[in-house]
Amino acid sequence: MATPEQMREIVRRQVRLWKTATHAEWRACFTPDYRIEDPVGTGFRPMGSYEAEWNNMHASALRLDMAIYRLTVGGHEIVADLRAVTHLGAPGQGPDAYDGARSTLSYTGLYTVNDAGLLATNRTFADPVSETLWQAFYPTLPPPSSRPPLPRSEAQLKQAVEDHLYFWNTGDLPRWRRRFREDALVEDPVGRGSHALGPGRDVFEPAHARDRRVLMGAHRVIVCGLEALAHTVHCEERTGSPPRTTAHTELFRFDAEGRIESWRVFREAA
Repeated sequence: MATPEQMREIVRRQVRLWKTATHAEWRACFTPDYRIEDPVGTGFRPMGSYEAEWNNMHASALRLDMAIYRLTVGGHEIVADLRAVTHLGAPGQGPDAYDGARSTLSYTGLYTVNDAGLLATNRTFADPVSETLWQAFYPTLPPPSSRPPLPRSEAQLKQAVEDHLYFWNTGDLPRWRRRFREDALVEDPVGRGSHALGPGRDVFEPAHARDRRVLMGAHRVIVCGLEALAHTVHCEERTGSPPRTTAHTELFRFDAEGRIESWRVFREAA
């Protein structure tokens, strides 16, 4: 299995090749049976169908440049937080015309890496875009407006994440636990393996001990389908020590009632 630094370099390399190489050279970073879900909520599809997206995003009128600003490894998975800048031919032209000639999107890719050091899957969490921009980015996918409505809205799932953070910070274990399904799974950190949350005390009480307190906040939440990806900050306060702040990426999956059925935490390396 690749080391964390090797995994980071694998993702950095495919981003470099995205910007400098041909489609075939870039495609060689991935397994032959590579699957992609871009954006999350549209379902996995084989990489072969992605060539149309590649060509659109490298066209003369629409060019998408990517830059990584954080990579977090958990087991055989890696979270890549990226910024993508869309360049258009001239102001007032192209699918993003109302935004001018340049717009910036932030999104997060969740990759798996196989033992040979190739990318095996990718799931992309991105904020909604206009239907015209959707047609430019995803020419082979039906627009979001054509899909049936989900049982929970984006606003409801963002509120569910906020409620989880609020009751954690107030130290209210019973109300925090009710944000989750009875059979909810937790994996913290990712790579350790998931386990049943149960009553939640094993997770909650150590972070709310007499000499230790961990407060959590989210500065960005992306909802795709019935999943939410949150960029969070954890501030740990210990008696006799200065506060310590760390950055994390948390992935939530919800059921139809809006309860959390799985909670996975990617932790930055110390």
